[in-house]
Amino acid sequence: ITQRDLATDETVLRQIMGLLILAHYQTTPSDLRLLLDNPDLAILIMEQADAVVGICLLTREGELPEALAGDIWRGVRRPRGHILPQTLLAHCGYADAGHWRYARLIRIAIHPGRQRQKLGTRMLDEVRRWCHEQHIDFFGAAFAASQELIAFWKRQGVVPVRLGLSRDSASGCFSIIMLQAITDQLETQLVQWHTHFQQTLPTHLFRQWRELSPALVASLVHPTDRRAQLPLPIWQEIASVAYTQRSPDHALTALQHWFNATPAQWLNLPAADQALLIRYLWQGWSLAELAATERNLGQRGLTQQLRAALRACYRPEDPFFCNK
Repeated sequence: ITQRDLATDETVLRQIMGLLILAHYQTTPSDLRLLLDNPDLAILIMEQADAVVGICLLTREGELPEALAGDIWRGVRRPRGHILPQTLLAHCGYADAGHWRYARLIRIAIHPGRQRQKLGTRMLDEVRRWCHEQHIDFFGAAFAASQELIAFWKRQGVVPVRLGLSRDSASGCFSIIMLQAITDQLETQLVQWHTHFQQTLPTHLFRQWRELSPALVASLVHPTDRRAQLPLPIWQEIASVAYTQRSPDHALTALQHWFNATPAQWLNLPAADQALLIRYLWQGWSLAELAATERNLGQRGLTQQLRAALRACYRPEDPFFCNK
């Protein structure tokens, strides 16, 4: 629906504002001005029996002048708006990110009486179709990261490319950016950004994200299995922890190599085992710190749990696993 049509249809306008207020705690009267005045805004609505049951608000971003994109990349300018390309330029360091055209989803809302009927998925299908028609390069969203929201977007084929290093003052959460390539030709570019995010994830987990929920961390991980790339000595060290009484602290480097390279294995473990491994191997929690939060197990019990988790991932007969 166009902004001109919306300005002359008070009934639809009231229904849209009602949905937005129900869906998001930060919706304010100023959003009405955004609806009617923002020239970069696109409004998609879903109607059933002449009633608005769903809405998506998108804003067009990107196609920045080369000089402006360069200034953003160098950190000397931060113009208003263009959240997706500015973040990729300034925080991720992708010098060509300002060139592309983006559609950023600002809000998506489904009427409470029509939820859990896959209407949100249907609306996003229409959003992607609209993006194709508008020659958009990347569709994306920026929001307060939670396990549930990340899982929803991943089911839609949208992947994480950036997680903020500080908590948002309003939500108390870290802000995440997730993207989807609209054309097959740009899939390679998106894979590069997504892979870089995956590679840098462990670096920040023991610093800025040390207190991040392990369940949320697991939701960020792409289950690529590269275990064949690990040398035999790594497997021997893992075996010494899993099948002997060697302290995991003495094989920490080998365990971290394994954990980084084989998420497809440990993502299948129970949530408690995943949390233990993420805290210990990625977030830098010592066994003593972990025992303080798991008083019923203690350090000895946690060590046994860790050994059992390793054995659950790999058996002695596994050709990549050496039980010495």
